Amino acid sequence: TENYVHHRLEKGFGPLRIAVELRERGIGDDLIDRHLDRSTQEWIQRAAQARQKRFGGSLPATFSEQVKQSRFLQQRGFSGDQIRQIFKEGSE
Repeated sequence: TENYVHHRLEKGFGPLRIAVELRERGIGDDLIDRHLDRSTQEWIQRAAQARQKRFGGSLPATFSEQVKQSRFLQQRGFSGDQIRQIFKEGSE
């Protein structure tokens, strides 16, 4: 479980998707929680890294571009709160 989580983290996937994939492989929730228990700030940083790797360093200039990037991050398994925090911090 630990190796799988580490591998998926390095590929830019978020906690929601990793948890679903582990459940599909028969891993129990207690073990999943133990290995995905990371600080909220760390998940936000990982989401920001995945966004930057895919779309570059600058934040989206238009709402439609922000929606596109948000959808990408959702498919990667990041929560709505984590995604909103990326765009909120970037606009400050």
